[in-house]
Amino acid sequence: MLASLGQLQKEYQSLKSRHYKRVKQSQEVLQNACKTSAEEFFDGLKGAIKDPSSLSALNLIKDSVGSSVWIGHSYIKFLNSLIDFSKNDFSHLDNFKHHYIIDHVISQTPIKETLISDQEIFQAIYEDLEYSYANPHYETTLRVPKIAETIVLVSGVFNELFKTEAFERAAAHLSKKYSIRYINGQVSGIKSSFHNQDMLYEQISKLVKHNPKEKFYLFAYSKGGIDALHMMAKYKDFAREHIQGLSCIASPIQGSSHIESLVFKLAEFIHNHNGTGIYTDSERDLEKISQEFQKCLLESFRLKWLEENKDNLLYGAFYTSVALESQWYESHLWMVLAKIIFNSSSANDGVVEAKLAKFPENFPGINLGIVKGHHLISARSSFYSQEALLEAHIIFLHYKKFLN
Repeated sequence: MLASLGQLQKEYQSLKSRHYKRVKQSQEVLQNACKTSAEEFFDGLKGAIKDPSSLSALNLIKDSVGSSVWIGHSYIKFLNSLIDFSKNDFSHLDNFKHHYIIDHVISQTPIKETLISDQEIFQAIYEDLEYSYANPHYETTLRVPKIAETIVLVSGVFNELFKTEAFERAAAHLSKKYSIRYINGQVSGIKSSFHNQDMLYEQISKLVKHNPKEKFYLFAYSKGGIDALHMMAKYKDFAREHIQGLSCIASPIQGSSHIESLVFKLAEFIHNHNGTGIYTDSERDLEKISQEFQKCLLESFRLKWLEENKDNLLYGAFYTSVALESQWYESHLWMVLAKIIFNSSSANDGVVEAKLAKFPENFPGINLGIVKGHHLISARSSFYSQEALLEAHIIFLHYKKFLN
């Protein structure tokens, strides 16, 4: 009887400790959202007062709405943590294969590919990190290495509508905690890959002038993966010397009729509101925008382009892909609407189909599988653990000796 009572008290203290850690974690997220949003609002307000215009006012409103969403999401997460006393199960991490993989990764001991695939290695790393971020009582034994390469974040379509670049929250975390360098790749959210390939090259080549030996690791989201591929193929000599590799997240590598339709509708909306000042480029003609995106993203064009440019891309750089999948009820509100409009019977994240977000079999890229998440997980306000995904890539790529 006393032993049973003692066991109950022990379990209660463990549950209490876990609950406290979850509440503290969500409280810190909320405080950071409030603090950062307030600083950005007052900076934007000062700018609008200093240079009053319809564009500055519109940007202030846009940023305020984005910050409000971020604070609102964080507050809901904080309230949920106060009432959530559940004992989360991590039995999926407590099996022989998982420990076997993690132990080999930590000790930097090679694993025979005939026994365990690269996809299984990455998934084990990601699951361990993701669980540790979701449950602060669980301490992962994995450690993020300091890499020599500079991470280049490449965003997708209409990235100007967001306050930060895709996955910048995760990159800033890595920079602060592990001193890993990163930059935001300069691409236009409304231009085709034929335009963005030059923008990306010009930015990186300027950095190389100051540091000729610098190497870059491209971490690209959505259409940003296509832009990066185009840049690496067109400027193959430059890429051979300075681009270590590319990781694509939810990128329509093999094309996507869903993105094509979505982009057209969004382009039409912007075209009909061309007095707002969101996009002021003289080339913003609806028909041209539609044709350029269609050519970049059409499935038949993408497969043909990869085949034609294989020799330009395969100079020793690595290529990885991760696809996303979510049910309609697991998605962001905008992704729920996207899933309704672009209904698909195959796994998808609301925009990109998972089967098309990987490299084709005749291209030697490493497809790292599917992780749970909708197409807006890269946003700063997302509940999704961006940090776990980016860290998992770095740990995996360092283990495979793709990153130095």
